[in-house]
Amino acid sequence: MGSGIQVFGSSTLNNLTQNRVTNCMPYGLHLEEDSDSNYVYDNYVFNSSCGIYLNKAWNAGCDGNSFVNNTLSNSSLCAVWVASCSNNTFHHNNFVNNTSQVYSNSSVNVWDDGYPSGGNYWSNHILVDGYSGAGQNVTGKDGLCDTAFVINAENRDHYPLLGSATANLLVYTFVDETEYTDVEILVDAESPQYFSMVNVSVGIGSHNVTADHSFYRLYGIEIYKYTFSKWEDDSTSNPRQINVQQNMNITAYYTEKYWGSIQK
Repeated sequence: MGSGIQVFGSSTLNNLTQNRVTNCMPYGLHLEEDSDSNYVYDNYVFNSSCGIYLNKAWNAGCDGNSFVNNTLSNSSLCAVWVASCSNNTFHHNNFVNNTSQVYSNSSVNVWDDGYPSGGNYWSNHILVDGYSGAGQNVTGKDGLCDTAFVINAENRDHYPLLGSATANLLVYTFVDETEYTDVEILVDAESPQYFSMVNVSVGIGSHNVTADHSFYRLYGIEIYKYTFSKWEDDSTSNPRQINVQQNMNITAYYTEKYWGSIQK
């Protein structure tokens, strides 16, 4: 069947985002041969031999890549295979129901985003949260597991997530009491535009949300302009930061003003 997505031959600075890769053998996402500094974000990889495969070829490894907010599920061999590739970063990914989570050989990589941001969700880890702090030695919960997820002596997630690394963000838009469902919404600088009332899967943490500042509607021959007014919490910042810790909804409000008419 072949790999789902392949990045070869000194391919750098690519964004691999929002792909759904299923039933690919042997690899879901395959990076090899000096493919460095790529950003792999918000992909769903299901039922592959290896979800993500990084390998050295022709004496060139894959280094400096970032893997964030991906879900790797039901891999028959392992979720991530990494051989002779270092300085890659993995955080806020979901590792779910894989035969093995990570195979790492001659590689040293980063498996968390530090404290308090956290690392990844591992479905086979001990999900206990009674302590907090950078050393996980302060009484009190912080949403992170108390013990590290150890891959081998050189690779570990120091701050595994207690639950899924993603949540759904739903943005509503209203003009007075009337709901509009086709207002453009931008979630994070590198994400595509969405229309309001669409659930967006985002990583747990802080996100930049922008509602369309103004738009126009034609009713018959009359044109009306709609201008962003405020968010439901009375904030007028647009764009603004939203701290997502679980599924949540936010609402943007607009004002309506007659703008003109089409002349016949």
